[in-house]
Amino acid sequence: SRELVKELFPNELKLVNIADKGLMVYVCMDKCVYCARFIKETLSEPEVDGYLEKHFHQTTIDIADKDYAAFFKKYGVMAAPTSLFFAADGTFLSKRAGAVSKGAFMETMTEAWGKLEELEINGSLPKADEPAENEIIPELKIYPNPNNGRFTLQVSAGREPLRIRIAGENGKEIFNENIAGFNGHLEKEIDITGHAKGLYVLQILYGKTMYSEKIFVQ
Repeated sequence: SRELVKELFPNELKLVNIADKGLMVYVCMDKCVYCARFIKETLSEPEVDGYLEKHFHQTTIDIADKDYAAFFKKYGVMAAPTSLFFAADGTFLSKRAGAVSKGAFMETMTEAWGKLEELEINGSLPKADEPAENEIIPELKIYPNPNNGRFTLQVSAGREPLRIRIAGENGKEIFNENIAGFNGHLEKEIDITGHAKGLYVLQILYGKTMYSEKIFVQ
């Protein structure tokens, strides 16, 4: 997996190696209200901005960019925003998905920097820190999409708590349902025809991680 990171971010890794920093890969999505909120409420905070500037070089990629499909699959990236941290040799350090608070993101950055220092001292990190190849990542399908406000959602995953949430571009929530007793597969008809046409974001909270998909209502 380090080779994949080296292949995709060669120039960025050269920069962090020279500057003695780590690399933060920030995954965003076009017209993503949660990404905008994360930038405004978390990344723009002086403490966060200062720590990030001191310890990491940031590069931004779009979750819709197919050139990074293998990277997203390897590191379980299905939501925007997601921030991933790597050492100069491509070693994975840490990941945080969602528009998290300042405190939560500071924890992730300090964890990543601590692992980077450990890597420099010991030459390696415990294998448990690297995402497992067989890690269960939810498979989401929405059809039809675009649609008229009526669509089917399919979710296949492990047996973890599951919640469905839908919000408009302004961040206003229009749908929220907890799926009790999720057994690993869900096929659910959803109707939001009572709301305006436009772009919506469907979020799946699976375990402790959130995944997102766009819905286009015409």
